[in-house]
Amino acid sequence: MTDLEKLVERITTCATTVHENMGPGFPEKHYQEAMIKEMTTSKIDFITKEAKTRMLDGVQMGASRMEFFVDNIMIELKALPRLEVPHMVHFSNGLKKSEKEMGMLINFGTQKMQIRTRLNEKIELEES
Repeated sequence: MTDLEKLVERITTCATTVHENMGPGFPEKHYQEAMIKEMTTSKIDFITKEAKTRMLDGVQMGASRMEFFVDNIMIELKALPRLEVPHMVHFSNGLKKSEKEMGMLINFGTQKMQIRTRLNEKIELEES
């Protein structure tokens, strides 16, 4: 098992713990906070980046979003009833901009947590 695979496994374990404890139905921000706690407890070094929000006539457009970066992995969290093509396109574009080796898209919004990974133009689906 490569170092990258080991790291993905550790991140997946954190996400699984969050999902088992919280289940679906919470706002994305709650899962972000829980992942911060779990990764800190698991001694996974990470940095976060808040997405920029746009203002139009003094009104905020778009929701606050946070990405996590662990080594050469970009992690994006969602809390949606299902992942659709636009979510994957957004994820893929973010990964390209980040120039990270791998991306993980984790959706906590379903009964069975969804994890999609992207590496070298290949998308895989794993359900935990």
